[in-house]
Amino acid sequence: MFKNLAEDLHNAKRPLFLVGGGAGDVSNLPFDLEYPCVVTWNALDKVTPDMDCYAGVVGTYGGPGRNFAVQACDLLVAVGCRISGRITGGMPENFAPRAKKYIIDADQAVLDSVDFDVKIRMDSGLFWAKFAEIPQKTPEAWLQKCKEWVIKYDPVKEEMFEGFHHYGFMRKISEVIPSNAIIVYDTGGSAIMMGHAFKPKRGQKIFSSNGNSPMGFAMCGAMGAWFADKTRPIVCFIGDGGFNMNLQELQTIVNYGINIKVFILNNHCYGNTKLFQKYNFDSRFYACGPDGYNPPDFFEIAKAYKVAPFVIKGWDDLAPWMVESLKSDEAVIFDVIHHDFYEYLPRINRFDQDLCDQDPPLPREEMEANLG
Repeated sequence: MFKNLAEDLHNAKRPLFLVGGGAGDVSNLPFDLEYPCVVTWNALDKVTPDMDCYAGVVGTYGGPGRNFAVQACDLLVAVGCRISGRITGGMPENFAPRAKKYIIDADQAVLDSVDFDVKIRMDSGLFWAKFAEIPQKTPEAWLQKCKEWVIKYDPVKEEMFEGFHHYGFMRKISEVIPSNAIIVYDTGGSAIMMGHAFKPKRGQKIFSSNGNSPMGFAMCGAMGAWFADKTRPIVCFIGDGGFNMNLQELQTIVNYGINIKVFILNNHCYGNTKLFQKYNFDSRFYACGPDGYNPPDFFEIAKAYKVAPFVIKGWDDLAPWMVESLKSDEAVIFDVIHHDFYEYLPRINRFDQDLCDQDPPLPREEMEANLG
């Protein structure tokens, strides 16, 4: 089996690895993976943008690279990835349509659920140990093309640093969060912005509850991370809706002296719900804000619990004291205001859209040129 994989990798002109949450810590392998790699939301810390093999984020919300590497590759090797609908979109038969596809996973149910050419049931650690024996031969032009796509199709645009935009904020804040941080993010818009705009560093550990995705998980997940390792900075990204569900845990933070830094991405609405209603229910917004939902004043609530609060409404609020507060020995709540923002781009809005044919649409000539 590995002999065939070695031959296919040697002969491929556009090989690509798809790294999922079950792939193990690819960033800490005893060798450098030279083939371009795309990651899922569950693997944002497995292959990071500061690694030479990074080729973007895969899935229905695109992310850096806009899925061009997946749809143009001629050999796909998926490791520790269950190939969910969030990855393939509504037409799984069109996922990596030009590629011979391998999947390596320890779960037989995962292997049985996908229509791939070669299925290898194996623990990811054992796979990487055996893979280390395979000589790597990466077509340099293909690797550079993947990197070009990541830069060209970055969801974070220059104009997002002019007006105060959540994507611009997420990119800026990712630059100052240290490389040894543990980061826990929540569901909905928080998850999308992590995949789109946050730029992980090698050495960071990033957790969420993707696949289940209960609102409010990140708050308690970050608290658990602090109990697990009090030597590392703990950062939480959560929406106002999710934070609203765990307000009482501020008292738990006080009781135990838990040191976490919580960024509330506060758009005063259930962003992903509102987005779905816009495109599927003719903008008949209900129970997502302002009709049926409005968040409380988190600044005043944090004060009541005696947890340090700050409000961020614009770039002027990202002063040196805010960066210094990330290093403090006590919990801090940052209420990041971006009222009624819920347009997360790029993304697929329909089940019949190709992974690369996302909104906002690209000119047909550009699409065809990228896919060759």
